[in-house]
Amino acid sequence: MEEKQIATIGSFCLNEKCKDYNKINSGNVVKSGKTDKGIQRYICKTCKKSITLDQGNDVLSLSPYRR
Repeated sequence: MEEKQIATIGSFCLNEKCKDYNKINSGNVVKSGKTDKGIQRYICKTCKKSITLDQGNDVLSLSPYRR
């Protein structure tokens, strides 16, 4: 029987092209400040993509990291 895990936002990368895609708690996704609206932003250290949660719609977005 396959063991299932419940993942939290910021514990895995959503980028399908990332070598660490869907690897839960591998340490590659870290907090990276907040958006202008105060929403927590995360970045994948492997693929350099930014991950945020649109709390109004419960949708995760993935975008190139820009600072």
